Amino acid sequence: MDLDQQIDVFHGQVSPAMAYVYARLSDVPADGDWQLQGRINGPACEHAHMLPATVPMLPQKSDPTPLACGHLPDPCYWSPRTPALYSVDIDVICNQRHMTTVRRVLGIRTLGKKQNHLFFESRRWVLRAVDQNLVKSSTISQWRDASASVWITDPDEATCIESSQQGILLVADMRQCSDNTLRFDKVRAIAHWPSVAIILVRHDMQIDDLVALRCPNILLAQYFPAGMQICPAASIGLVVVEVDTTQTFAEQIAKVSLPIAAIRRITGAEHVPAARALCDRLQGDLAAVGDFAGYIIKGE
Repeated sequence: MDLDQQIDVFHGQVSPAMAYVYARLSDVPADGDWQLQGRINGPACEHAHMLPATVPMLPQKSDPTPLACGHLPDPCYWSPRTPALYSVDIDVICNQRHMTTVRRVLGIRTLGKKQNHLFFESRRWVLRAVDQNLVKSSTISQWRDASASVWITDPDEATCIESSQQGILLVADMRQCSDNTLRFDKVRAIAHWPSVAIILVRHDMQIDDLVALRCPNILLAQYFPAGMQICPAASIGLVVVEVDTTQTFAEQIAKVSLPIAAIRRITGAEHVPAARALCDRLQGDLAAVGDFAGYIIKGE
């Protein structure tokens, strides 16, 4: 068994005074007394000076999966403005023998939903994302300067690493999964990077239970074409709806109780600032219908 692939690192309850960080061995071998322990090191940030420290992670009594927990005082959050990263080293122990040490990068990203809005760092937050394929050649700094999130199809790990370091929030479009199911194996390599805040599936896709179990800090979104009845899956936290006409959009979302992101398709290429401005235009066009959780510009 590849123990490295079975270790999940995630945060639980977070406040300005304390963050609870967990490590879990998700698939426990049948034999042996397995335990986890480790260390949280950091934070470090590309865009701000921070004072690093080391906090222990201690074994917890848990059944059936081994768990370690660290109490991180005065946590520094990961955000596009200050992408603070922690390095977490997890020691895997079986029958009091050290088996391996696994390193993970952790960002404490407090993105979640409340009623029909998104919240980031305890404040209401509106997603404004642009399709990466829509823009002309761009740099990371242009995305940062425009305060734009990136809609990206099936991102590779290198993109997730750079975006995590630089503070670029990604909407990972996973609608192309061939077997009509989003399985954990498909997102294993990217799900633990803090830049990957939202994973998007099609309206007709199934979601493997392991995705929600092993990616507790990810917001799952579901895409619905214009005019289609909206029936989100149980684990969905954001509904993404394509805009055809304002009236059709208003009728389509009338009974939706989840946060909604509106998406508009356009043709042609744009520079990042111009494409980001189209998110604001879409918001203005839909103002008479409602105040939504996100506005996305997508290429045809």
